[in-house]
Amino acid sequence: MFRPRFWLVSAVVLVVLLLVADRGGQYVVQKIVAGQIQSSLSTPDEPSVDIKGFPFLPQLISQKFDDVDVDIRDADAGQIRVERISAVLTGVQRKGSGAHVDSLSGGGRISYAAASEAAGGYRVSYGGNNLVKISGDVRIAGQTRTASATGKPRIVGNELLIRPEQVSVDGVAAPVSGLIPDIRYPLREIPKGLNIRIKPTEAGIEFSFDGEDLQLSSEDFTGAWGLWGPVREVTSAPGRVRT
Repeated sequence: MFRPRFWLVSAVVLVVLLLVADRGGQYVVQKIVAGQIQSSLSTPDEPSVDIKGFPFLPQLISQKFDDVDVDIRDADAGQIRVERISAVLTGVQRKGSGAHVDSLSGGGRISYAAASEAAGGYRVSYGGNNLVKISGDVRIAGQTRTASATGKPRIVGNELLIRPEQVSVDGVAAPVSGLIPDIRYPLREIPKGLNIRIKPTEAGIEFSFDGEDLQLSSEDFTGAWGLWGPVREVTSAPGRVRT
């Protein structure tokens, strides 16, 4: 008489325990990944990591995660800090010397304050019309003058490059080349096949990226996200660029 009720209660308790274990495991792994990201990218605050999908434990056992959302603030991207970066990864699976993802997309922003700090004494600001403005003091005929130039930022190899194009001195157009040097920011390695678009705005240097069927490594800028461990051998190449 009581046996069916016993098994029913036992089944309910078991399901509850499995749910608790599953959600608890997800929480722990997310915290571990967030801590690894914070350490690798030297962020002041712990990033947000959301590993989606239910149940979670089978994903952990198979080392394949259905969907992962990452949100990072004030991150070390190489020679420059990124104000924010958000990304969505689908079909993340450990493979070879890193991980394979079915798709990766996201975006972020570099502040002009961070760009100026890493620009070797020049000030970087919004130049209008999808351009940035570089300004600073230069020596001309033994005198210190204020020069500025506008340029379109782009990714070249593993660098963010701002090449001065339209130069002016004390507010007057000056057809002088080399007066203001190229501003180069070495970056963490960019995964092969990742498309990157850059658009300066008044708020900062905005960027977005996407790619499918990508092989990622712990040496490129995604490796610091903590979803896989270090690798022994890495082959890198610059990503495709659309500006």
